Amino acid sequence: MKTSPPSGKWRKPISADRGGERGKRHLQVQNDGGRMKFHNLILSLILASFAFSQEPAAQPDAPRPNKKLAIAILDVDLQSIQETSSKALSDLLRTEIIETDRFEVMERGQMDEVMKEQGFQQSGACTDQACIVEMGQVLGVNAMVASSVGRLGKLILINIRMIDIQSSKIVKTISQECRCELENLPLAVRVAARRLADLNVEKELKDLAAVTEQTDNEKKQEALRAQQVAAAQAAQAAAASQAQLKKESGGGGKIVLGALVLGAAGGAVYYLTSKKSDEPGDGTGTPPYEELPAPPIPSR
Repeated sequence: MKTSPPSGKWRKPISADRGGERGKRHLQVQNDGGRMKFHNLILSLILASFAFSQEPAAQPDAPRPNKKLAIAILDVDLQSIQETSSKALSDLLRTEIIETDRFEVMERGQMDEVMKEQGFQQSGACTDQACIVEMGQVLGVNAMVASSVGRLGKLILINIRMIDIQSSKIVKTISQECRCELENLPLAVRVAARRLADLNVEKELKDLAAVTEQTDNEKKQEALRAQQVAAAQAAQAAAASQAQLKKESGGGGKIVLGALVLGAAGGAVYYLTSKKSDEPGDGTGTPPYEELPAPPIPSR
């Protein structure tokens, strides 16, 4: 007896050869996909490198943020100040700017040497902006710093300007005032130099205010002592005058007293006479005031 196959659709079993061929095709598809991904990656890297190579190169003359600005500092122009020299203030300003560590400052001796080698000649101080720009071009710096110090009443004014050589324009100005004595001026110069470098000056301003207050108090005390000395000298002079008067009144005091009385009487007569001339009469020729008797002459 023959047995019937199980219910349902009967499937012919896949031979071992056909299964092997399907596995080979699947492996080949995986290999082709991996090679395609690798090729896409290489192409992406090539395109990225090409894009970066097309970016414009940085300008060599433009200073980078982490690069110090090359500057040269002119001598300070003194105005209405005779107690110090321009060289002393110029050296002080140059030192304070160097201390900020924000600029590459050319030394004064190097400036003179370069200008001499390049044949740069100037008549008088170089304060004109065109002259300053020309000097900066000769020195090969990015900017020039010009400054002036003057007195305005009780104030000392410090003015600083930075001139860009490439644009020939003033790019920064600093104005610092100091109500202080000349010996306290270095602290005000330090404040101005730090402001030029965009540094915090809170501490320096407090120190400057404290020094100014101390100077004002010293001036007030000095004026008070001068008033006290003047008052003491006046009192001594008054005491000496009184002593001299008492000494003289011991012998000829009566004569002096008589002269004083006569002078006072004469002054009274003059006053009354002038008063009488100003008053109108009664039309009869009678004077409006009675005649005063002559003052008695004191006896010796």
